[in-house]
Amino acid sequence: MLIFPKFTKQTWLLFLEVQKYGFVRDVYIEPRFRNWRYTRELTNIVLKWFTEQNIRTVRLIVSHNARHLYE
Repeated sequence: MLIFPKFTKQTWLLFLEVQKYGFVRDVYIEPRFRNWRYTRELTNIVLKWFTEQNIRTVRLIVSHNARHLYE
């Protein structure tokens, strides 16, 4: 599950202290393939892989327009 916390200075510092983390950025689905749940499937595959690698923190950069896909 991805969580979008409201960052305070303290939570931001804790977030930066994590030594091992996953990173997801710039996921793009061509318009003709949108609404076919590819974004959800790709996210689930990546999260499963992170879990298998014992990665418990995921940093996600997403555009404002796509944020609803990850909430």
